[in-house]
Amino acid sequence: MTENFPNNPLRRYKALGDLLAPDWLNQWLGTYIIGDDKSVFYIWLWSVNHFLSGMFLAFLLRHYTNLTIEERYMVGFQLHNLWELLQIAVENTELSTLRGQVDLVMDTIIFMVGMVVVEEYYNR
Repeated sequence: MTENFPNNPLRRYKALGDLLAPDWLNQWLGTYIIGDDKSVFYIWLWSVNHFLSGMFLAFLLRHYTNLTIEERYMVGFQLHNLWELLQIAVENTELSTLRGQVDLVMDTIIFMVGMVVVEEYYNR
């Protein structure tokens, strides 16, 4: 992987992510649903993780805060983007490639779709 930040002091924190997602889990989550490792656009099991995370956060924000729907979407969007920035900082996302940039955008869209599903469920 090309370094996003030469001499990156945050690289050591990548090991924390490895504790949360050991190799066997990373390999399984790396299974493609649409596309493959040569595709610019793809959906893989990591996408399901982002979708479910969006649903979970929407549920928590809906039930444990007094935020409006717009505020819940904004908080979700901001928290997810902070997570993506952390992924870039510890060099889990290769932002220097088109594939890495598409991955970042798709992760965010899929996360937000998860939030929308929960909001629509409760608003029907």
